[in-house]
Amino acid sequence: MGNKSGRGIKRPFYSKKKEEKMFETLTMETQKVCNRCGKLKNLAAFPIDKRIIGGHSGICRQCKNSYYRREYRKDPKKLYLRHT
Repeated sequence: MGNKSGRGIKRPFYSKKKEEKMFETLTMETQKVCNRCGKLKNLAAFPIDKRIIGGHSGICRQCKNSYYRREYRKDPKKLYLRHT
């Protein structure tokens, strides 16, 4: 009780939040969350996209394929004309 400055508790130089953030960045280097399905997947599940800072698309291949299949069933000519 003789400590007048109120610094009687010794704490590490970083907080728990900072430690959790460091762990997130380490896992995010090899894994990513899909923006469409919300699942955590390996980077191999995401197509490469050089326009994005991380270098990989935000939507996994499985979600992207299901989207294009669904759109093709609606109107096959629409997708064909878009890519010509």
